[in-house]
Amino acid sequence: MFLRSRKTLYRKKAFSLIELMIACIIIGVLVSLAVPAYMTCRLRTEEQKAIATLYSFAQGQKAYWFDQNPNTYTAIISNLTPSYVDVSDDEKDWAYSITAGDAVSFTLLARHKDRFGAFDGLELTIDQDWIINRIGAWPYTVHEAD
Repeated sequence: MFLRSRKTLYRKKAFSLIELMIACIIIGVLVSLAVPAYMTCRLRTEEQKAIATLYSFAQGQKAYWFDQNPNTYTAIISNLTPSYVDVSDDEKDWAYSITAGDAVSFTLLARHKDRFGAFDGLELTIDQDWIINRIGAWPYTVHEAD
């Protein structure tokens, strides 16, 4: 009465192909939801790092302006490093430059690079009034605090 055939016993111990396929589909759906969120979070982190570096360059521009006689901003970014700004060497995701610099104003530019090192059109600028502008088709929106 308690004897079972080997065929029945074997089926109870193993997963069926359908069960494995369903598990793979569930994992695939979870990954497809998680990867875009991760990429957006990573880009936001890179953007905040670039903004912090732009603020450092802007502070360096102000210090450079005070040290010059007559007072003028520089249009060459190498004039700011390493005397006025110490930028780490791991800045591989952004390229920094000064697009305008004269006696009364400056504009600093940060251009984002994709994983192959090519510019992908995402840019940040900061001017002498500390105003940050976002240029390009950013994949998310920023909600400013009121």
